Amino acid sequence: MQSHLSFIETLKTLIRHRRLADSRSYSSVQNKFAKAMIYVSMALCVVYLIGLSIPFAMIANESRSTTSVELLCVLLPFILLLDFGMRFLAQQTPSQIVRPYLLLPLSRYACIDAFVFSSLFNWGNLIWLTFVLPYILMSMIFSYGLLTSFLAIVFVIIMVLANSQWYSIARTLVNDSYLWWLLPAGVYALLAMPMYVGSDAGLDQFANFYSYTGELIGLHSPIPLILALVFLALLVAVNRKLQLVFVMRELMRSEK
Repeated sequence: MQSHLSFIETLKTLIRHRRLADSRSYSSVQNKFAKAMIYVSMALCVVYLIGLSIPFAMIANESRSTTSVELLCVLLPFILLLDFGMRFLAQQTPSQIVRPYLLLPLSRYACIDAFVFSSLFNWGNLIWLTFVLPYILMSMIFSYGLLTSFLAIVFVIIMVLANSQWYSIARTLVNDSYLWWLLPAGVYALLAMPMYVGSDAGLDQFANFYSYTGELIGLHSPIPLILALVFLALLVAVNRKLQLVFVMRELMRSEK
């Protein structure tokens, strides 16, 4: 029996059901305590990120070789690496969440889509704005204006959303086999390649490589945003397909 609910209705139903499941759980007291600790940790993280934005804004304001937009793009690989690690503390993959719903009269395709897209609209994806916004206010908005600042914010948000999908892909594969840890290790080694490959290998080459994106944003070029959106769409498609494969595998095991 397939569900006749629309995608939006399915999404609302699943979110409502998960909230009810959490409140009715035997370990609801422990869950509330865990959530409280998560909220406290997030609040401390926000304060820390705001404080961290101040010295970087001062560096950008005092630097004569790197602009504030370029410095933000140089910092972005490190931001995404930290974001990837932080997600292991709280974020589940869609295939983990969908498993209890396999026996419900809901399309498994709709369930996968609902949880993949709901992961994009998670408030946790905006936590890095607590670093980016103060940084932009102190070092960019008066020098480059509103348009450049807006483009920089949108670019960072798109990359963080893409990172959420990359995390979901990597986490799903790692849960299947620890050998898949080689994949994120290889990806981050590739991102750090300017540090150790080439005649001018080092931090300067790394900064020059990633600052080019900031230079394009400073010139109001749409190329960084277009490439980031294409990258995000590609990762969403890969994640959706991968989660469906693992859900179908779990369903086959249950039937056996």
